[in-house]
Amino acid sequence: METPKKRYFNNPSTKDYLVALAYFPNFVKLLDTSNAPYEKIITWLLEKESLLKEDDFYLPTIKQLAIELDIKTSNVTKYLKMIYEDIVALNHNKPELFKNEGQYSCRLSFTYIGEHYLFNLGLDVIPRVGEYLDIYFVNPMIGGTGFYVDKIYHDYDYVGHSINVMLTAKIPNTYLNLLKGKAYLQGDISFMEFIERDISNELQQELINRYKNL
Repeated sequence: METPKKRYFNNPSTKDYLVALAYFPNFVKLLDTSNAPYEKIITWLLEKESLLKEDDFYLPTIKQLAIELDIKTSNVTKYLKMIYEDIVALNHNKPELFKNEGQYSCRLSFTYIGEHYLFNLGLDVIPRVGEYLDIYFVNPMIGGTGFYVDKIYHDYDYVGHSINVMLTAKIPNTYLNLLKGKAYLQGDISFMEFIERDISNELQQELINRYKNL
């Protein structure tokens, strides 16, 4: 019997939040800053947009930023986290804001060390299974930036066509997917076990032993 794994919990640094926000001003611009305590930081982030694009600017330390904006260091930490969380909340509540005209509406589902995270994003092209996607904005949320496309699902409803992109930090294992497919067709595993991206080492070894000739 396998020993239960300790649940993964990402603990992002204030610098992680700063970098994610600084390099995604298009997300920052979506926030309504009227009466927001972090308005001064939002203004600073947007002022640096052009400099960051030209690689002509280095992000300050949190202490340096606090001095420049005349804000307590503890409040800079608090506000950066608040800005990030407000963007994520807005993303879940109004995903259409994160899509430009002509883009595909995609729901990105990230799996990282057993944990699952969702983020809605408009993409110019639909990624293919096995392709690699790097997006730094999700780093504070997940603890990683690079993911492989594992599966693609298409949804059609009264709103229209949406695309679910399942992403994993693990390198795709085509052989394991074939084993799971055969096991499911023969009724040896359930549908949930078939679609689950993270399976136990015990089940994985059982499939390998059972279908050695695949």
